[in-house]
Amino acid sequence: MQILTIPGRDGFAFCSNTYIVYADEGAHACFVVDPGSEREVEGILRVLSERKLKVSHILCTHGHFDHVLGVHDLAAETGAKVAIHESEAKALQSNRLSLAYMQMRSIKPLVPDILLTDGMLISNGEVTLRVLHTPGHTSGSVCFLASYAPICITGDTVFLEDIGATHFPGGHGPTLLASLQKVLALPPQTRLYPGHGPETSVGHELACNPYL
Repeated sequence: MQILTIPGRDGFAFCSNTYIVYADEGAHACFVVDPGSEREVEGILRVLSERKLKVSHILCTHGHFDHVLGVHDLAAETGAKVAIHESEAKALQSNRLSLAYMQMRSIKPLVPDILLTDGMLISNGEVTLRVLHTPGHTSGSVCFLASYAPICITGDTVFLEDIGATHFPGGHGPTLLASLQKVLALPPQTRLYPGHGPETSVGHELACNPYL
């Protein structure tokens, strides 16, 4: 399985990572996870064109603006289905719930095609991802675990030697710490791709993350 990281360059204080996930170099279908802001969409489309990939689904780890402002435009350009946890769906229609108002930005309202739940499998015929509901940063935060590779996309649940903030609406520290156990129970070699910053692994976080 292949995963491409596109670091955000919008100018937010903490630019988010976009991930393109596909089976191998000969694949045709892919997932795009957290397309960032609308200003990132052109770059995402350029990478998709270069790789000759077609987006089957746009997957959202949660509904904060720095991860979802680009969802509407990318979906319009590609026709991909949009998936987000059922607790986060309204964030795709609200400047308040998405926190877009904090950056004086506006979200283009969109109704998701798929409401994610814990344990759900999302497949495009080439790659299958399993949903891990990991509330704490937000009530509907999720991670995406690859079925046939030691890879987990963690959103803002866990970062390199850090964990997600819990002071935003829907955040809760004890809940996040409980959710982290789902991630830490994965094999130590599992590569973790967070919503911000560089990749890490379960083994590294168990050894080095001060919050754990």
